[in-house]
Amino acid sequence: MPILVLNLIFWIIVITLAAGLYFFDTVIRSDSIIRRMRGKVIQREPADTSFYDSMREKGMLEDVYMQSEDGLLLHGIKVGYVEEAETDVEAETAADADNAAEAESSDDVDAQDDPRKKQWAIICHGYTTDAAMMGEYAEMFWKMGFSTLSVDMRGHGDSAGTYRGMGWHDSFDVLDWTQWLIDHYGEDIGVLLFGVSMGGAAVMMASGHDIQPQVRCIVEDCGYTSIKDELKYQTKRRYGLPSFPLVDSLSFWTRIFCGYSIKKDGNAVAQVRRSKTPIMFIHGEEDDFVPFKMHRKIFKSAGCEKESYTVKNAGHTAAMKTDRNGYFKAVSGFAGRYFEVAENSHL
Repeated sequence: MPILVLNLIFWIIVITLAAGLYFFDTVIRSDSIIRRMRGKVIQREPADTSFYDSMREKGMLEDVYMQSEDGLLLHGIKVGYVEEAETDVEAETAADADNAAEAESSDDVDAQDDPRKKQWAIICHGYTTDAAMMGEYAEMFWKMGFSTLSVDMRGHGDSAGTYRGMGWHDSFDVLDWTQWLIDHYGEDIGVLLFGVSMGGAAVMMASGHDIQPQVRCIVEDCGYTSIKDELKYQTKRRYGLPSFPLVDSLSFWTRIFCGYSIKKDGNAVAQVRRSKTPIMFIHGEEDDFVPFKMHRKIFKSAGCEKESYTVKNAGHTAAMKTDRNGYFKAVSGFAGRYFEVAENSHL
């Protein structure tokens, strides 16, 4: 083979690997070197922390930590039933006439019968966000009758980690968090897994693992079919580039630095096909970040008891904001098949 051809092949490989390394740094690394050099910070909408703030004031919110199987210290925001705080909560709501209606739907449950003692919702956020931004979802599940655990996935928020698991390694962390709840609150608890976007992918992927029997159902919102499919879609959508060989090169670097393969791991379709846990699939019909066709493919593939809820005119992660009452009704109706959901509760 002529030296010129060999040189050409060599430089194509070098350039491809370099491009893959660039995308690894900007997409997968949680502390991107390139972004720091450019002084760029990911811009996010301000989080609605009113629910968390209120619960912290009542002494019902706690920052909790757990060590992952591979030694990372992971953080979560727990809003749990605190019996000592019940009297203060009831006194406050009774004294405040303006909050009477809300108290009637959420905090008026008798201390002995409060389902929140044994019902937990684990809440998983999306790509580049964190647990602190999931307050609206935590409030929704609290009003349904769940204590909540909103987790910072590895490489996000206050959790350790130098890379993003894109849902795959996070799916194992979700099961570790489930076990953490079981260890702390007993084997007779019930757990609902909930996730949005990458968090939705994580809980779907968790469904195909050896999941604990305490997990009674899963609700996912706009999760993707696989890491590979999502990155292929974004490569074309955002950069106008072919997915091959960029995604393949990126997968090479994730295998080296993160221990997972984009090409072989993180397939939500394959995981829900194996699932025995009931799943509700939610998606905005105008989603252009995780395209709506992915929802159809995942739902069709699921081998478990399943339900689909789609929202017209809703973009990515906007299903709840677009139709709050419909969203709450759909989720509470599904969860009510497996848990004791508070009657007449609403957002």
